[in-house]
Amino acid sequence: MEALLSDVSRVFLLELTMICALTLCGCYVTYTDIHFRQIPNGASWGLVAVGVIGQGLFYVWGAVELAQVGLVFLVGFAVSYVLYIYGFWAPGDAKLFWAFVLVLPPTLFPSISLSSFNAPLWALLLNALVLTCLVLLGLWAVLRRGRSAEVKVGLDASQWRSLGLELAGLIGLVLGVGTFLLAETMTFVEVMVAVLVLYLLVDRFVPQNFRLTLALPGLILGGYTALASGDWPIYLTLWVVSWGVFFLYHIIRHLAPRFFVQALPIPALREGMVPRMAIYATESEYRCGAEVEQGQDVLCYAGRPLTKGQVRTLHEKSVGDSFAPFGHALEVELAVPFAPIIAVAGVLTVILGGSVIQPLIELFSPWLPS
Repeated sequence: MEALLSDVSRVFLLELTMICALTLCGCYVTYTDIHFRQIPNGASWGLVAVGVIGQGLFYVWGAVELAQVGLVFLVGFAVSYVLYIYGFWAPGDAKLFWAFVLVLPPTLFPSISLSSFNAPLWALLLNALVLTCLVLLGLWAVLRRGRSAEVKVGLDASQWRSLGLELAGLIGLVLGVGTFLLAETMTFVEVMVAVLVLYLLVDRFVPQNFRLTLALPGLILGGYTALASGDWPIYLTLWVVSWGVFFLYHIIRHLAPRFFVQALPIPALREGMVPRMAIYATESEYRCGAEVEQGQDVLCYAGRPLTKGQVRTLHEKSVGDSFAPFGHALEVELAVPFAPIIAVAGVLTVILGGSVIQPLIELFSPWLPS
């Protein structure tokens, strides 16, 4: 009995320590991000250290397996890096998110499997994304006053139809492969993650003209599997959810350049800033534009975070009149302070022991893969 109480007390103390570290670090980085627009590396790396030590102790005490600790470390880093590469967050925000993933006590969650939305990684990510959408849409509602009420989402009707067909093809491909090759039913989380990864790869490497052709095998395989198995409600639900996610993504990506931009002198640019326009070289001069033709010497790309090398090159070439055609300045997307959002999402994840959309998932659970 004493041994049992000892085990309970040490696990509780470790949970309390990790939660206190998460809360204190969240308050500190919230202050620095709002007032100084920076997230100290020491805070993020300190939280990473606390998380790694805590996860290691949970493994030593038998609360989690070593493979689960490794997956949390590696997959958490991979998700943070992808969010940074695609311009969702700045480097400091991505590092802070990774630290929060590591410091979440796994014993507080009903499931730590990465195939569940209640896993700490996915719960924190979903809570952060929900809060981000609410903050951005709230800011847009405030800033749009006095401006044109007309809002477009960046894609016309034909492009939305193409996106829907692409997503249907990817979902059919993922579920078809899972059914015939893996001989098992994939969970909702596994399907959504696989579809997201495939879409990002297709969006980056496949020309627009070939995407519908590439989606055709998935449409055929998915249609056959849905009719043969009778699970067509699952396919329809997955398609609606994924289409809705990308619809919201395109709305936010279109609204951000309209309402959250600022022109900065080239020497004031820093790593991680997201330029609205690309800077490229022609035969006679440097130009600034949204699109870049193949073969041109590009100094930075529109919509992609600036790397350390790009910032160094831009600073070097800003000496003189190289960038005179566009006024030695570049419009960048204003960085909304995401540290407070991540901090609130972390506390919310601990309180709920999962994600804020879990009640919605349970509502649709009869139609989702189990």
